[in-house]
Amino acid sequence: MREHDSSRSQPTRQENLVAGQLVEMVDRLQAELDDLRDQLAWSNRLGQLGMLTAALAHETNNFLTPVRSYAQLALAKPCDAQLTERALRAAVEGTRKAEALAERVRHAGAVFCGPWSPASLGDYVAGPSHVLPTAGTA
Repeated sequence: MREHDSSRSQPTRQENLVAGQLVEMVDRLQAELDDLRDQLAWSNRLGQLGMLTAALAHETNNFLTPVRSYAQLALAKPCDAQLTERALRAAVEGTRKAEALAERVRHAGAVFCGPWSPASLGDYVAGPSHVLPTAGTA
């Protein structure tokens, strides 16, 4: 074992090499940490987007479900003019509300609606680099 020479002020070549490797390792770890922070921030934004999208879908459903019900009611009893008129007025009002909500949506990159949607909401909010499970149909 070599004794420490207090008169020596310059680090050895091996100490310089180890110090350089440590600096490189710390820089690499800092870059990885920065990347992870960016990924976490992106994940949080996607989570918020998912919650907003779900709320929008819920509100749209709240407007359109009665529209369908009223239309079915009017079709079921076409001879009842008063019922048909009430049902049609309610359907028109529901579609107006849904239209007003849809007009407030800005910059929807892709919107999949209905039972023929090729991807789930989770796939949609996963981002543009996510591969959708459409088996090549989209």
